[in-house]
Amino acid sequence: MYTINYLIFQHDNYRGVVKMFYDNFTKDQICGIFTTEHFVAIIVFVALAVLAIVLSKKLTVEKAKKLLLAIAICVTIMEIVKIVIRIYKGDAPRSWIPLYYCSLFIFAIWCACSKNTFFQNLGSSFMVFGGIIASVVFTIYPSTSLMIFPIWHPGSIHSLIYHWLMFYSGVLVLMKSLYKPQPKHALHYFIFVSIACVAAVAVN
Repeated sequence: MYTINYLIFQHDNYRGVVKMFYDNFTKDQICGIFTTEHFVAIIVFVALAVLAIVLSKKLTVEKAKKLLLAIAICVTIMEIVKIVIRIYKGDAPRSWIPLYYCSLFIFAIWCACSKNTFFQNLGSSFMVFGGIIASVVFTIYPSTSLMIFPIWHPGSIHSLIYHWLMFYSGVLVLMKSLYKPQPKHALHYFIFVSIACVAAVAVN
């Protein structure tokens, strides 16, 4: 209770507490890659993915679309919270502007939820061609979270949940035939990623 009151009422020290909580960890505290905690995270990722896929077989197409919308809202809120925290900490824009490759999932899933066929193909092509593979690669090599934070840290938990949702969304789109990959969709993927690359170069 004292800790809560301290955070609420000692505003002058609040920034320091938050910054310490997010940045100052020793090598012994950091989770690391291919550690026991990391392998546990991989097992949980796979187990939940298998369970979700099995349960999703009973979903109708309409329910699958609603679920995708719910995931879109969820990952957007998660990203906004992360951005607000990083801005409060005074981090450089390049650390919180969502133009990293995996960050594009946020824009992609909203495009996939669109009623416009062109935007659907833009978003779905990224979710399937890039999102599924990228989420698996991140889980195996989470260099932007587990190599920086402890496994229990919000940054680690956020990253693991985010990439799990990215994996599941891509698989769900394929399972329910909401998107059927075609060779011509490689162009949609190229356009989607290229727009993000141009924006990222401008920010950098």
